[in-house]
Amino acid sequence: MKALFLLLPLFSSVLAFPHDAKGEDCEANCPLVNCALCECINNRESLCKEICATYEPKYQRCPRDLAHVRTAELDPATCECEEVICTLQWPEGCHCINDGKRACYEKCGVEPMYLDCSASNVKREAEPEPAPEPEPEPEPASAACECEEVACPQVWPESCYCANDVKKACFDKCGGPPPLYQTCPPRSMSVRDPKPEPEPEPKSVSATCECEEVICPQVWPESCHCANDAKKACFAKCGGPVPPLDVCIAHNVAAREPEPEPAPAPCSCPDVQCPESWPESCYCERDAKQACAHQCGGTLPIEDNCPPRYITARAPEPAPTPSCVCDDVACIQSWPESCFCANDAKRACFEKCGGEEAEYETCLFPDDDDDDGASIPDVTPAPEPVDDYELCYQECGGEKPVPRNCSALLHPGASPSLTTVFLPSSSSASPTSMPPLIPRHSRPQNQICGGGRGTPRPACPAGQVCIADPFEPGSCGPACDQTGICVEDKACGGFGGFACEVEGQVCVDDPRDDCSDEGGWDDCAGVCVWPA
Repeated sequence: MKALFLLLPLFSSVLAFPHDAKGEDCEANCPLVNCALCECINNRESLCKEICATYEPKYQRCPRDLAHVRTAELDPATCECEEVICTLQWPEGCHCINDGKRACYEKCGVEPMYLDCSASNVKREAEPEPAPEPEPEPEPASAACECEEVACPQVWPESCYCANDVKKACFDKCGGPPPLYQTCPPRSMSVRDPKPEPEPEPKSVSATCECEEVICPQVWPESCHCANDAKKACFAKCGGPVPPLDVCIAHNVAAREPEPEPAPAPCSCPDVQCPESWPESCYCERDAKQACAHQCGGTLPIEDNCPPRYITARAPEPAPTPSCVCDDVACIQSWPESCFCANDAKRACFEKCGGEEAEYETCLFPDDDDDDGASIPDVTPAPEPVDDYELCYQECGGEKPVPRNCSALLHPGASPSLTTVFLPSSSSASPTSMPPLIPRHSRPQNQICGGGRGTPRPACPAGQVCIADPFEPGSCGPACDQTGICVEDKACGGFGGFACEVEGQVCVDDPRDDCSDEGGWDDCAGVCVWPA
């Protein structure tokens, strides 16, 4: 309200004078207002400037009236100041902005930052301007000249380049004032030169020219240099396109120094504890020194003060390499056939390979316990055809071979002649002489089998089974880990009265069944065995 009362004298003065006054008396038309306040004077100067355009207002710097400053009662966060539109002329615009800030401060209580409007109110004389150099006036553009319209891409920086190019093209075409170009980044892409056309390859000297074949070593880098030299020689000889060469390392590669060999560990001889008796102690020390010299090398002063050794050990004779090998013989595991078989095998090996004669076993019958001798049935062998031993004796001479007769075992039905001989006692027999030949049984026996885990016997041949020996009362045979006999698994006797097919065998009760003649059964089947 106070500012309104201050402006009332100005409004009354303005209404009293016309506003279209011009000329030198323009300043005389300004309102004559006697103002004591700074704001009133500045408002009068502004009003005079509006009336007379050539008038230079003289503004004063008004001090801030602290009496009118009140404490902000409103919250600055919720208080809003009124928008003020100021003129763009100096210093009117500066004072207008300060007035708007002051009004906002009085309303909301936020201390503003005022602008410095202390411009000189005295009009100074204009400095003489230097005479401008005459500039060439651009040729006026032709009224009929029109620039072409170009649609530039909307991608930076291509749009900038395109706009500058359009302006330059229009200036070059129609002239006129120089255009203002935009500031664009430098062009990073430069137009590259066109690719040169390939030169025609030189033709070879001769269509039939052939390069020599070169065999290069398979060692690097010699193989690389050799291949390049071969390509160069072929190109120099036959022409054609230049061959590509491999990248090889230089020949003059310095070899590195060899690593030093590790120093051998010092040789040390083991300590030897020699006996304290002469001359064994002397021999022991001398042998230890000689062994140390052989182990670690060098010449050691060895004093030989020991007495001579009267007993020198001779070198062992090399073991003879056996050139003769005896045949392997598998003997039956039944006494006394096994004994006879073993003696025959030893005798055959002695006759074949020679050497020291083996010691033979004495094959006695189980029932003969007489130390002086036993009555043994002797089998007089029948003459056999001439064999290899007889032919060898007839051609080379020597000891006449004794013919053998094995028909007693191979042919049970044969009837050899029996004689009685007496075996010498063990005391009268010479330990180095060969025992007399003891004939085998003329009657075959059943093969022993069974025996369980303690004394196992070989299994029965094919077609035979192991049963309890019917001639041993109370024997349970292999069922209770006892020995038995091997018999053919074929029944005899019974209702049909089947007889044994092998002559000499008898039909006995089969201990495997419950049928027994002793139990009142008359037609029990049995098995064929050799009699005991």
